[in-house]
Formats: sequence, C-alpha cells, structure tokens
Amino acid sequence: LSFGSAWLALRCGSAFESRIWRRGSAATTLCTALASACFGMATNVAMKRVSALASECVADRSLGPAREADALALAALLVLPVAAPLQLWLLNSALAEARTAFAVPAYQSALIGLNLAAAGLLFGEYDGADARDLSFFGGGVLCAAAGLATLVAASLIPHRRLAAATTTLAAAAATAAA
Repeated sequence: LSFGSAWLALRCGSAFESRIWRRGSAATTLCTALASACFGMATNVAMKRVSALASECVADRSLGPAREADALALAALLVLPVAAPLQLWLLNSALAEARTAFAVPAYQSALIGLNLAAAGLLFGEYDGADARDLSFFGGGVLCAAAGLATLVAASLIPHRRLAAATTTLAAAAATAAA
C-alpha cells in the first residue's frame, strides 16, 4: 500500500510530467499497473479476511455484536472501501495510457506476485511446503517475471528491430540445439 499511495500522490501532483514520467511511457504504465496491483492485493486480502470472519460468525452462530474480530479483520473493513475503487481507477488509467498488450500483463503479473506474497505472509499458506515445492514455485514466479521483462523490452524497441532480434535469437537457439 505504501508504493500505491506514493505513486498516487506523485501521479496526481503538478510536477508529474517529465521526460521519463510522461503519460503513456513504459515506466509510467509499469508504475501505474504496479500501484493498481498493490491496491488490488489489499482488496483481495481484505475480502479474504472479511469472508473468513463472516463464515466463522455463521459457523459459530454468533452474528451479534458479541463476536470478536481480530485486528486484520477490522483493518480489512476499513481498507476495502478505499482500496477497491483506487485499484480500478489506476487500472483504467494504465489501460487508457498504454497498449493493452503491455498494461494488462504488467498488472496481472504484479497482482499475482503480490497476492502470492500476501498469502504466504499473512495467511501462512506455504507453511507445509517442502524445498522441492518451493523451488518449482520460485521457478514459476521467475518465468512470469521474465515474460514481463520481455514485454517491457518489446514496448521500448521498435517492432522491426524487435522482430529482427527475435529471429536472430530463434536462429541461434535452433543452431545451439542442433
């Protein structure tokens, strides 16, 4: 949430426009997508905790005010109405400024990565995983990061040069495999 809030303040500030941070640039789109993903992660964590609290209340049949909620559930109730609209506003902003082929994978990769981290840290979902499982998990995260890096590079290189570079890499890989 800190990055998302800081990016939101910077983006709405009057000195935002510069050579690096111009609207529609790869850096701006990437940061806007990441900020949206930060608020999306907060929304997902809040929804998970609120729904867990609701199911606990129903299971215990204690729907009255005597039911105690933990600090995370109370924070979730406060974060949810703020984080969800900010997530959608920043995502719409990223989509309006850049090509969808870049903005959507940047947002989804960041959202998935942040949700995975939050699941492990806040809910202990990886407590029973052994080293082999974690290595496969880490490999999958690295593949997603490599795909995002490729998309960033593709957005910075003109298409003709990118096609030539891709053809050269494919030829080199084919030669190495033979």
